[in-house]
Amino acid sequence: MKRLDNEAGFSLMELILVIMILSVALLPLITQAVQTTIHSGDGQVASTAAFLARERMEVIEVDEDHPAIGFADVTEARYPDESSIPDFPGYARTVRISPDSTYGGLTYKVVTVAVGFCAAALLVVAVVVGVILTRGGSTAKAPTASSTTSAG
Repeated sequence: MKRLDNEAGFSLMELILVIMILSVALLPLITQAVQTTIHSGDGQVASTAAFLARERMEVIEVDEDHPAIGFADVTEARYPDESSIPDFPGYARTVRISPDSTYGGLTYKVVTVAVGFCAAALLVVAVVVGVILTRGGSTAKAPTASSTTSAG
């Protein structure tokens, strides 16, 4: 083959070298873009989970003060686990209520509401809200909240 001196363009080796350099340089950027896309909704999911946990806790607190229900009837049986919450697909909610306990003459129950959000069978976020209910009033309420996020 005859080579022309005025031939313009890149050789195959130059093109392969450029592709390799670009692929190494772009890999971290692509990885970061994927991670950003995956976690872009975490704040909204955590906020919704906290709302759903607090919503259930408020229902329990109202039931405690309700004349027809009261402290004695605030039990886990009254608030069954929800594997699916209407209007909130992907969210699940559980309520745990300790048996009556007494400390210093005060009868109380520890109530914990946990809400999780699952997407593609992976736990994305879980929010837990706790409160202490006391017989005869809500003077010892001590709300707590925690949140965990994991993606796998």
